[in-house]
Amino acid sequence: MIQQSTLDFFEEIKTNNNKIWFEQNKPKYEAAKANYLNFIEELLVEIREIEPIHEKDLKKYASRIYRDIRFSKDKSPYKNCISGLIERAPDYKKCPFYIDIQPGGSFMGGGIWQPEPELLSKVRQEIDYNSSEFNKIIRIYPDNGFYCIIV
Repeated sequence: MIQQSTLDFFEEIKTNNNKIWFEQNKPKYEAAKANYLNFIEELLVEIREIEPIHEKDLKKYASRIYRDIRFSKDKSPYKNCISGLIERAPDYKKCPFYIDIQPGGSFMGGGIWQPEPELLSKVRQEIDYNSSEFNKIIRIYPDNGFYCIIV
């Protein structure tokens, strides 16, 4: 379970996004990251009951806290969330899960990146066959940042 202290840290970094504050609060970040990794470890146990997941070092399920600011107008050096990717086995392109934990906006999503034409055709066909169920899913979260792009 994600602890309130983890969410509190990411809320605080929104308004204190600078190196001095981060260095002074690095133990809080380390605790938040440890909490996130414990959550991921528990989640992986549950997911593996349903389907195989690639084995990798638990630390690799956490994104870096540092932002790439080279080409960004926003020069805030730190992210205000923690996220990671859970790849399904055996093929990592097979609809991985993306997890993003942040105050007031955590989510889990999935998708297929650059599917081969045959797989893309199958996805489109399944959406066509199950369009009413698909439309219900889309309508569940219309105002919470849920986006669906069908190519």
